[in-house]
Amino acid sequence: MKLVHDELIKHGYKLVFEDHFDGEELNPDVWTVVNMRQDGHNGHGAWRKTENLSLKDSNLTITARIEDDGEYTSGMINTSKSFCYKYGYAEIRAKLPIGGPGIWPGFWTKSDYPGAPVNSEIDIFEMFGNDRQIEAAMHAWWRDRNYDTVHHISYGVGNSKKRFDGDVTFSNEYHTIGYYWTKDFAEFSVDGEVYGHMDIGNCMFSAFHTPIYFIISMAFGLPFLPAPDEKRTEPIEYKIDYIRLYQDETGVLYDVDEERRIHERK
Repeated sequence: MKLVHDELIKHGYKLVFEDHFDGEELNPDVWTVVNMRQDGHNGHGAWRKTENLSLKDSNLTITARIEDDGEYTSGMINTSKSFCYKYGYAEIRAKLPIGGPGIWPGFWTKSDYPGAPVNSEIDIFEMFGNDRQIEAAMHAWWRDRNYDTVHHISYGVGNSKKRFDGDVTFSNEYHTIGYYWTKDFAEFSVDGEVYGHMDIGNCMFSAFHTPIYFIISMAFGLPFLPAPDEKRTEPIEYKIDYIRLYQDETGVLYDVDEERRIHERK
């Protein structure tokens, strides 16, 4: 089933959230801008910074750069302090950066609100330096209180991939990347065509039935990938045209209070 626009409406889904990034700045009632540092290549920092986010021509652009002092910078936003949701179909329309070492854009979710026994991360897509291919994965974390250790399981890593051949890439035109989530399955798509499916209807997948919030980000210069090309002159830009969320009667929206507790939206 092509779960986009008219098809969603036919199956009882309604648009419950969207942002076309039409203003001059991000909506602070929706988006939290992340400013943080991680260790990068060659002893430099890999930063997410406000300065690397811009709105122009109805696009959110996240720019990655190597600064004059050698530090790596890029950007990240999320909805962790405004809203989260359970079940529905989410999508972004985006144009990814031209590929190269160290470039890592993504659209993903987390469920790390207080009280959750298991935290999840759903990578709706990640691009690991290759602009012909994206992949999706699902991760779960929990803490062992007896030994004060964190355990981690990954589901589907390396199995759910979408690759273009010929002249088509994720960087030379916009593509719609979607995540369809129900109580029974999780499904990943590009331009309405499914490229990954995971059945989550049994107790082993309980982590993937907790409310999640959106994250849009581009990491740059992290040791997970090869060091970026210091001689590159073309811009490294991740452009997002819009983000949308559709839900039917099984879906739930939640507001988030100042203590990051969630409350079902009335």
